[in-house]
Parts: sequence; C-alpha cells; structure tokens
Amino acid sequence: MVREITILKKNVEQAEQEKELLKSEGTETQDLKYEIATLQAALATANYNTETMSTQLEDLSEMAKAYKFGEALANENITEMIQKVGESLSKRKLSAELNGSLMVNPNKSDTQAELLENLGSNIDSLLLEYEYSRQENIQLNSDNTALAQEKSDLNTELLNNNLLNLQSEAPELEDNRNHIKVLEARVAELESAAQVESQRADDLKSFIQESGTKEESRIAALENELTENLLKFEERECELREKWKADVDRLTSDSLTGCSGFKISDDQNDGSAVLKQNHQRIVCDTCLDVHIYGSRFKSFGENFNDICEKCYPLSEHQDPVLEWKAPCGITPEKLEDLMPYFKILLAEIQNGRCKVHANNGFNR
Repeated sequence: MVREITILKKNVEQAEQEKELLKSEGTETQDLKYEIATLQAALATANYNTETMSTQLEDLSEMAKAYKFGEALANENITEMIQKVGESLSKRKLSAELNGSLMVNPNKSDTQAELLENLGSNIDSLLLEYEYSRQENIQLNSDNTALAQEKSDLNTELLNNNLLNLQSEAPELEDNRNHIKVLEARVAELESAAQVESQRADDLKSFIQESGTKEESRIAALENELTENLLKFEERECELREKWKADVDRLTSDSLTGCSGFKISDDQNDGSAVLKQNHQRIVCDTCLDVHIYGSRFKSFGENFNDICEKCYPLSEHQDPVLEWKAPCGITPEKLEDLMPYFKILLAEIQNGRCKVHANNGFNR
C-alpha cells in the first residue's frame, strides 16, 4: 500500500510538472501571437504605402491629362487668334483698296473717310489684342510646362525612392511572410499539444481520483483486517493467560508435593512415566510455554531464542544450538550476556583456531 501511495504521489507531481509545462507553452504561444500581430501590422503598413503610391500615380496621371487639356485649349485660343488676325488682314486689305479708290475719286463724301479711319483703328486694336493674347498664352504655356515638369520630376523622384524602399523591403517582407507561416504552424502545433496535454491531465486526474477511491477501500479493508487480528490477538492472549494460570497452579501443586524441580511425563510410546527436569524461569520463545521441562535448546541465532523439546523438532535451525538436559548453572540474565562470547569461542573451536584440552579438569 505504501508503494502504491508513493506511485500516486509521483503521478501527482508529474501532473503538476506537466501543468507548469503547459503554462510555459501557453506563454510562448502568446509571445508568438504577439510577434505575428506585429508582422501583420508591418505588412499592413507596407500595403498602405503601396496604395499611397498608387494614388500618387493616379494623381500624376490626372495632372498629365489636365496639362494636355490646357495645351489643347491654348492651341484652340491660338487658332482663334489666327483666324481673327486673318480677318483683320482681310479688313486691312479692304481698307487699302478703299483708300486707293478715294485717291482715284477724291469727290466722295467725308462720311466714307471717317468709316475708313474707324476701321483702321479697330484693326490696330485687334492686332494689339492679338499680340497681347499671344504673349500671355506663350507665358502661360511656359509656366504650365515648367510647373508640370517640376511636379513630374518631384513625383518621379518620390516614386523612385518609394520603389527603391519597396524593393529593399521586399525580401524582408517575404521573409516575414514565411516567418509568419512558420509561426502560425508552430502556434497550431502548440495548441494541438496543449489540447493533448490537457486531455492527458484530465485522464491522470481521473485516474488519481479512481486510485484514491480504491486505496480508501483498501485502507478500510486493512482496518477491518487489523481489527480482526486484534480480536484474535486478544483471544490468544486470553488463552495464554489461562495457560499461564494453569502452569502456575501446576507449579504450586508441584511445590506442595515436594517435586518442584521435576515433572512426571506420560508421553512415552510405551505409556511409562518419565521424570523430567524443570528449567525454571525459562520460557519457550516459540510456544511461550512457561518453564521448560526436559531438554532445553538455546540457539546462537540473532535473538538467542530458548526452545522447548516439543518445538525444537518442528522448527528449522541453521545456527548452532546448545542443549541442556538439566538446568544451566548460569543464571538466565548472565547467560544472555555471555552468549555472544560463547558464539565467538565456538566459532574459534569449529574453525580449528582454538582447541579444548579437558585434562580431567571438569571432574574435579
């Protein structure tokens, strides 16, 4: 259960990390969108400049049309003046003929002479008017030509500069368009990845919730099992207390009969009774029986357990074991302190580094 809880914690941490990753990718997406908007604004500005140049070209075309119209109007005025001059010349010729006739016939009336004089003055005024109009038209045409040329030069220079700027900006704009396409593809990819990660986070969240529900059910089952084991332990404790009480009563009975150090056993195969030694204050660590009767076994294992002769055949031992047929001459507390040293000594004897020479010394 602890291992599964640890796995769930790791899954939660992984989900948090993926959430942070999604946040960082969302920030990157916002930056890319801002960059795309900036590039689109630059493209819009370039398109606006192009439209402005087109408008300027249209204005120049209109000015050229106006110039041509003014030139045609001036030509019409010149034609009209030429016609007037022709008419004036015709009248002058007529006046000369009239003057000649007067010189031939000096007896004509003074009224005809006055008419001729008025006609000559009108012709002179028409000629002066024609000359003035001609000079004015020449000056107007010159001014219009100079102004049109100046405007044409300025517009041509402006158009050339704008054309150069557009030509210099064209590669950059093309790169920006390509970059925008790449960024749009990247944004689409990030949005798709964000959707996938969001779905994965939702699935992980659902899995964690389901796992939490399963673990709660398992914990409840373990609590029930623990409660049952506690009840069994209490029952076992009651049984052991009853057994201990029976052993105490038995020891009390043995002490009253004067045989407190022995026990009469009838568990032989032939039904005969055997008197067994009582190892007082020694408890079997396997069956927890108080006072070991008969043989006492003590293991050199990690806990130096005491084992009665009933439990010894039923258990497996890989460590050396001591056996006492009669009570040990060393107190249980002192023996527990000496067992580690006995284990080292027996290992030395077993490995041949130490040898015991009795020399009949134990019979003294």
